[in-house]
Amino acid sequence: MTFEKFQNIIRAYGGVWAREADIYFSQTQAFYTARYAPKYPEDSPEDSAITICHVNGMWYYKGPHTENIRQY
Repeated sequence: MTFEKFQNIIRAYGGVWAREADIYFSQTQAFYTARYAPKYPEDSPEDSAITICHVNGMWYYKGPHTENIRQY
């Protein structure tokens, strides 16, 4: 999966994940992450993250805004 495809999947979730200003994308050698952080740089109870290891295809979900989305 490409980083661009990952970004498109996340934005397609809609809701908070479609907000340009509050979503932060990052990539490392093996992971792509989308982080919803409405009070960045401060922490918030609303902070959520979706991460995929693009090497093995495993998805990881954390936070309240990942509970009602389709999880792989």
